[in-house]
Amino acid sequence: CVIAPGFVYGTTGFFVEVTKLIKSGKFALPGGGNNYWSPIYIEDLAAAYLSALEGKADGKAVLVVDDEPMLMRDIMYEIADWINVKRPRNVPKFVASVFMGGAMVDGVTTSRRCKNDLAKQLLDWKPRYPTFKVGLPNIIEDLHELLKR
Repeated sequence: CVIAPGFVYGTTGFFVEVTKLIKSGKFALPGGGNNYWSPIYIEDLAAAYLSALEGKADGKAVLVVDDEPMLMRDIMYEIADWINVKRPRNVPKFVASVFMGGAMVDGVTTSRRCKNDLAKQLLDWKPRYPTFKVGLPNIIEDLHELLKR
């Protein structure tokens, strides 16, 4: 079974680093963040991996994501609101490309509206936190501790 996760959030390296950039005011939304991401809470992803290891979807490829995709902008605004900092500003894609590189900008500005129906069906799985807005408050205390470092 091949598990294809969405944007993984939780107390993970990438998510913590993005949050640190938002907190510092150094994060900007390339192209305004008007593209969709399909988040998945790290523990929900782990549960899907466990189901896959039990052989429930041998030979299949499944997307493991929350029940609802969100605009990248709304994800980043939600993070900023929860850690009580100013929301990230928008920058044109060409400006972001100078600092991040064109491939990176293309990667983060591509819309990825994914569904988890196949994962639910084949893995007998469902996310404990069905949306980013429901999952984020559950990690915010741990996230605050990581941001102090």
